[in-house]
Amino acid sequence: MADMAKWGPKTFTVSPQQITALQDLSVAYSQIADDNSGTEDNSLSNNRGMDLIEISFKTTLNANAGVNIRSEIASWKKLVTATEYLYINGTKFGPLLQLRDVKVSGIKLDDKGRFREATLTFQFKEYNEKSTSYLGVSALKVGNGNASRMGKRNKKVSASSSSSSKTTIKKGSKVKIKGSKYSNGKKISKKVKKKTYKVTKISKGIATLKGLKNKVRVKDLSLVATKKKKTSKKKKKKKKK
Repeated sequence: MADMAKWGPKTFTVSPQQITALQDLSVAYSQIADDNSGTEDNSLSNNRGMDLIEISFKTTLNANAGVNIRSEIASWKKLVTATEYLYINGTKFGPLLQLRDVKVSGIKLDDKGRFREATLTFQFKEYNEKSTSYLGVSALKVGNGNASRMGKRNKKVSASSSSSSKTTIKKGSKVKIKGSKYSNGKKISKKVKKKTYKVTKISKGIATLKGLKNKVRVKDLSLVATKKKKTSKKKKKKKKK
């Protein structure tokens, strides 16, 4: 029989030799959280945008159906953070997807401790190199060498994230806009980008700036360093008796 679906090196199929069926497919299309915002000079307006697409599904592995369950679990573990397109019935389904999470449940063992059955649940998210925390490597290239290389790349990203955590943009921060578009897709003028703004609210990666009607993604902002006031301590001269 033809394959049901395929993602990278993984194939979901039902045949006399092996059964690894794709089950409970679900897709989430969601709007970035928005609220009415306005300033003294601008009327209230809604700012909208689409969040990254999320796809999930599961498969039930059974040793009696020709599956080496422990090996299958180990191979999926190596693929976490890898990216590839999902094909269903030979047709591409959705955008480039990054495997974000693999959950193993319902493990059944025989009297010798061998894995006889298990359910694997997969969580994928649309891959965007600019906003995704972990850099993705093609799932087709993930082997022992590539997997370790991918780990090193992700460690670098984690290190840079932790080092920048000291300068995290939050409510009250003074920022400048470095991006070219607002969260709703409208173009940002050069005049607007020259100014410094105060962050009044942050929700799901979207910042509301004082004096601006349109919202901006946090990743498109740069923190403006505030100068600390130097306090000089005057030495008190001791009076001679």
